[in-house]
Amino acid sequence: MEIIVKFLDDLKEKGIISAGEVETYQKMLNKFWNFVAQQKLTQKEIDYFLKLENEESLFLIDYFIQFLENINPRLESPVSDNLEVVRKIVYKRPIIPQDYDLRIALQSLQFQIDSYYEPKNLSFKRRKEKVLNALDPKPGEKILDVGCGVGTFTYHSAKVGAQAWGVDYSKKSIEAAKILCNKFGVGSKIEFVTCDAAKKLPFENFFFDKIVTADFIEHITDQQKEKAIKEMCRVLKPFGLIIIFTPNGFREAIGFIKRKIERLFKKNVLETRLHFGLTNRFKFERLLERNGLEFKRTYADIGRPFLAKIPILKEAFSFNILWMIRKKI
Repeated sequence: MEIIVKFLDDLKEKGIISAGEVETYQKMLNKFWNFVAQQKLTQKEIDYFLKLENEESLFLIDYFIQFLENINPRLESPVSDNLEVVRKIVYKRPIIPQDYDLRIALQSLQFQIDSYYEPKNLSFKRRKEKVLNALDPKPGEKILDVGCGVGTFTYHSAKVGAQAWGVDYSKKSIEAAKILCNKFGVGSKIEFVTCDAAKKLPFENFFFDKIVTADFIEHITDQQKEKAIKEMCRVLKPFGLIIIFTPNGFREAIGFIKRKIERLFKKNVLETRLHFGLTNRFKFERLLERNGLEFKRTYADIGRPFLAKIPILKEAFSFNILWMIRKKI
């Protein structure tokens, strides 16, 4: 199918998959496309089909649906109707570590380098600079990267001489982080641990000088946020610094309403099921105050930086919020 070829070419062009993987993924998607194209299906029939697929196939289907929503092709019935049912089923699946494992497994190491270690995309460059400027890692400091993914800020901290630790509950992310940090010559200065930061951090009390968590809290519930903050405070030294960078929940809420309206007119729109824990400044700052933390908030927009500079509009329209948080004792 032409649309499948276009999707796989897009993944290959971005460096997410290699040329050798295209045939395998094409077979998976051809099977899926033949299923949704044959006739109008019931939710029960689609649900049964998806339950028989392995996690890798389901993740690829999720990726494919996002691609279709982004390019908004003209799809005739029954394909369009069936895909809408698939989308609803896939987006209701609970988020588990394997969702992140499969995302990392699908993406090449070169993609991680180009996105996070030596970012080529201007938005990713701004993200790196914004967080690092706030964190300001120094030689000898003990720095923890919570929800480190492939080790972005663990690497950049170690690169300037800090002692760095990274934690994430995705095993594949931690494996990729170790490989990349060894490749860039800082592997011996970093310790990576697979754990759930929303439950327990495997470190002693008052161990770290600074903690950074970038694009993590939008992936956990409010209850988990509370626990994660308490754990970060436990392992942080008195008067230590926590940097939190996350999408702006107000901006995302406006986007959600916009997508709802667009769906009324049968338009396909891009969504992500992974950002189920989006928050706004009022909600999150109440959590910080409950835990006796001092903080300074700044707005950022890695895509359109000018939005974070408009006094009245930045709260609603800037894409990101960054908090600099101080532990009092």
